[in-house]
Amino acid sequence: PMWDVSGITGAAPVWQEVMQYLYKRDSGHVEPIATVPVKIERRKISYEGQLEAARNELFLPGTAQTYLALAKSDNIQPAILYPKSGMIVALDPDIPPERQRIRFDANAKGNGMLVLDGHLINHPHGSKSPALKELVHDWSPWPGKHVLSLLDAGGKLLDQVHFEVRGAYVAADLRKAAMNTDLRKPLQQR
Repeated sequence: PMWDVSGITGAAPVWQEVMQYLYKRDSGHVEPIATVPVKIERRKISYEGQLEAARNELFLPGTAQTYLALAKSDNIQPAILYPKSGMIVALDPDIPPERQRIRFDANAKGNGMLVLDGHLINHPHGSKSPALKELVHDWSPWPGKHVLSLLDAGGKLLDQVHFEVRGAYVAADLRKAAMNTDLRKPLQQR
């Protein structure tokens, strides 16, 4: 065993010596390029603005690309990022209900709106900019099955997820506190 020896003074010099020996021994030998499996395609790719060096990559059939560009905000589809559809959230009995939150996160162009179970939970931003905006809302969860929808400024459905919250019963007064009184009406009644 090597006592009181660090990697720099112990293992590194040994590793360097082994690598130098192998390099000298095999310096005239070039390893053949590995064969590509039958159902895999090899393509040379390049990046917009030379973000990375051009190189060969392997792709599954039908997925090959030769040029990769950065996504512009106009090209990104509005979507709910969190929670994911089908997600099950468990309330923690050791955390007081008033401290538990689920962060809703979505991206939308311009003035997107988040609607939970038919109730508007965020006011659209005042800006009319078409730039991509991230919508974030920290929600006080209550047990049950829920539907979170992302709507554009005109009320058109852009994305929707279904999720479930399981756990202790949340008292009715905490549920009322979680919903702002002027936002409790379903959208259809406004």
